[in-house]
Amino acid sequence: MLSDFHIVCFTETHLDSNVENVDLTWSNYHDPIRNDKNSFGDGVMIYLSSFLSYKRRLDLENILYKTIWIDYFSQITPLSYALYIEQKAAPFNSGIC
Repeated sequence: MLSDFHIVCFTETHLDSNVENVDLTWSNYHDPIRNDKNSFGDGVMIYLSSFLSYKRRLDLENILYKTIWIDYFSQITPLSYALYIEQKAAPFNSGIC
């Protein structure tokens, strides 16, 4: 079932630098692309199918919000992102991919 998805996004990952990518790898996917906060909340993560190539766009990421921006390349070149906004930081909570 997981192989049906080329891009999988997670918000509220609760990960920090104590959790290594090697512990989070999935077969047939690139290493997870992460933007961690701490083990108490927040954080976003994206898995991309290994047949896609990508470039992380750090120039678009904002320090105020936990975001990941990527360009991924296939037949078309879309831009994707994962975003989490805390309830106290904005009037809505959003997990978007």
